[in-house]
Amino acid sequence: SWCGPCKQIAPKYEAMAAQVAHVLFLKVDVDECKELSQQYGVKSMPTFKFLKGGKELDEMKGADEGALREKVDELAGAPDRWSAAGAGRKL
Repeated sequence: SWCGPCKQIAPKYEAMAAQVAHVLFLKVDVDECKELSQQYGVKSMPTFKFLKGGKELDEMKGADEGALREKVDELAGAPDRWSAAGAGRKL
């Protein structure tokens, strides 16, 4: 809520989340979730953690949209045929 670089990249992060629908993007407020930020060793903001199957694959620090896009594209892979199944529908 107070981090300038976080505010700067937030709309780009949200747009990226909408474009890469087969990846789950989460946002964590380090002030509200202190235990979680300590568990993952967050020392600077913004910090992006890339997880798959509960394991950390990589991390990136800073509000560099281009570098973030590259990292997401590198780690996300192509969506499979089931990635959009049920998207936009309520059960």
